[in-house]
Amino acid sequence: MSAETIIQNFADTHGCLVGICDSTPFHFLHDQLTRKKVPFTTPDIQKRIDPSLTMPNVNSIIVIGVNYHKKLAMPSDDSVLPSVPRGALSMVAVGIDYHIVVTSLLKQLATTLYAYKPFDYQIFCDTGPLVDRAVAKRAGLGFIGRNHSVISKRFGSLFSIGYMLTSLPLDSALTNENDNAPPGDLCGDCRRCIECCPTRALSVDDLCYERCLSYLTQCKADILPSLQQKMGVTLYGCDICTSVCPHNAATPFEEITDIEWMHPQLDPFLALSNRTFKEKYGDSAFFWRGKNVLQRNARIAKENQRQGGDP
Repeated sequence: MSAETIIQNFADTHGCLVGICDSTPFHFLHDQLTRKKVPFTTPDIQKRIDPSLTMPNVNSIIVIGVNYHKKLAMPSDDSVLPSVPRGALSMVAVGIDYHIVVTSLLKQLATTLYAYKPFDYQIFCDTGPLVDRAVAKRAGLGFIGRNHSVISKRFGSLFSIGYMLTSLPLDSALTNENDNAPPGDLCGDCRRCIECCPTRALSVDDLCYERCLSYLTQCKADILPSLQQKMGVTLYGCDICTSVCPHNAATPFEEITDIEWMHPQLDPFLALSNRTFKEKYGDSAFFWRGKNVLQRNARIAKENQRQGGDP
């Protein structure tokens, strides 16, 4: 059995996307990364482009995509949500931290492969130096859509990306769903994500991070009042551009039965101490950002709701 077969079998067993790509530098990203600072990433542009600066003996990159689509199982209409002031968490932030989930899968895969043939590797999920979307596209997981996310056939754009730098010389033709599709190629004339973005952070050619609601809920800087009003009741992340995307309509999802996980009550959330915040949300994807930022967002959400904003 080949290493490529082991990798594909692992992905099939665990229900995730998988692809393999070569480790040549992503030179085409240089101008883009030089021109625009991307928040929460290393400022070392060369390290973001060249995998060998992270792992000198890298030969191939294994990339996986793990579905994070979630829906509330109970009714979420006006008869339920406005009964008490509630906020909204992006579905990627609901449940166990995706960093933990994806990293654990990659470690299991590494262990399985290592038994076949010892090799060197490094694992990353949303914390590595490379541009995740560029790596996932090269590995054939999908194309870059107008929402500036990787869109796959199976999960749409509702999946978390993780990758493993390896010293193994692997065949890069493992999966090629939409390989080499240019940005927006399969979006056709659709502009729903662009038109629905409340802060106009999206355009065909660009994503303005400073206006993106997902970024605003994570930044520590003061938020302009005009942008605060656009945040609605969002506490962390944003699902607006993904929720309107036709590619996500048929994506399989996990039902969430506890409304508190997706729409926590604002008053108890604002009353959380450091200790209770850690106890309740210590294994969540937003815990890293800290209680103060999340409670700032909760105060904004409460004010927006008081003024008749989103429920």
